[in-house]
Amino acid sequence: MGGSNVMRGLVCFVTVLCLIGFEMFTEYNEMGSWGEYAAARDIMIMLVVGFGFLMSFLKLYGLGAVGYTYLLTAMVIIGTILVEGLFERVRKDEWETIKIGVPSLVTGEFAAAAVLISFGALLGKVSLDQMAVVAFFEVWFYAAHKQLLLFGWLEVEDVGGTMSIHLFGAYFGIGAAWLLGAPGDVGANAEGADQKTDVLALIGTTVLFVYWPSFVGAEVTHDEDASMRCVVNTYLALCGSVLATFVLSGAADVPRKLRAVDVQNATLAGGVGIGAIAQLKSVNPVGALAVGLASGAVSTLGYAKVQPALLDAVGLHDTCGVHNLHGMPALFGGFVSAFFVYIAPNDQVFVHKHASPRNRAGIQVVGTVFTFLVALVSGVITGWIAKTFVPTEMDHISFHDSVAWEVGGDFDKDWDAAMDGSKSGHNEGHQVTKEEKGRAGDVRCDLEMAKSGNAI
Repeated sequence: MGGSNVMRGLVCFVTVLCLIGFEMFTEYNEMGSWGEYAAARDIMIMLVVGFGFLMSFLKLYGLGAVGYTYLLTAMVIIGTILVEGLFERVRKDEWETIKIGVPSLVTGEFAAAAVLISFGALLGKVSLDQMAVVAFFEVWFYAAHKQLLLFGWLEVEDVGGTMSIHLFGAYFGIGAAWLLGAPGDVGANAEGADQKTDVLALIGTTVLFVYWPSFVGAEVTHDEDASMRCVVNTYLALCGSVLATFVLSGAADVPRKLRAVDVQNATLAGGVGIGAIAQLKSVNPVGALAVGLASGAVSTLGYAKVQPALLDAVGLHDTCGVHNLHGMPALFGGFVSAFFVYIAPNDQVFVHKHASPRNRAGIQVVGTVFTFLVALVSGVITGWIAKTFVPTEMDHISFHDSVAWEVGGDFDKDWDAAMDGSKSGHNEGHQVTKEEKGRAGDVRCDLEMAKSGNAI
């Protein structure tokens, strides 16, 4: 069980391509500064620790959440160095070798962040084979969109990736998730968190909170004023989203209890909303805090109202709620960036210094809308490819580590609790039928036989 033959083959294929590509088309150049390394290190911590543990809330899918985050991060970083390097040369029409240094790692880390955001929408539902295919195609769509559209044709203001990373990653994942559909197998009842996994996810949240300013300012470390402005504005926005989340979480419920899913996610929305404009001098402390407050409010509302409404209306199953943490705050951040570039004097913007304020604002709006559309359509296309050419195996069980991982001895007790219809965490389980319980028993027998080397 567990398959993963496509994943193994695709990882080998990407590795061989990168070995050949690095030998033929790259060379070391200026390696970078310690400041750039510090930013790259902080972002790596965000990816493998922050994202990994944030997505470990699923009570039977912790190994998958953290382990696949680790795999996707490594695969996407090395692949993006070549793929985005290719599209950058197409944009500039300069066909020199790709120069590799610490900034190249940051470029790869940004792409990995977009892929991990998309992974959040698909977490636990798709096979590892399908996720590997999604990641492979997303790198190409992401790099082409970023280099040819956002930073080529439009030249948007987006220092912290509000559009290029958060907006693209969220709606690419949503498009793929909608096409691939909601989980319908016996494992669907295992979706949700327990006390331990909620705490682990909250650890991931705090790691992301601490290191997020490095993510926003990573590409302007050479400009001390701009990079420090990114740090201060990002922390102010994050503090704003924390305050908004704690005020609004569970406020409409009876009794009014804080919801773990809100605190784990919506508290970070300020970092998403402020990213595009974090280095602008037109963003004062009040502006940064206001963006964070609004982003946190939008995200909290998304988890409470929008996510269940989308599931009922169009069948969109978004495991981690990336639409709430990344999608809607990024849309808000993209549109509000138009205001801040509009009020900024020409000598205080970093692109289109000689354009009129109205044109600069229009470019931000167009960039936001185009990113939304490109991401959604390319996500649907990629989801169709994964569903058509890498169909889900008959023995696939959603939200269940033991399909692809060796698990500890206490895993069966948690599986029994899930099959009894326990309800907790991010999503309520469904009532398990006798037929499904029988299927679960068959699955366990297969798993035990696989462990002993006697799999059918």
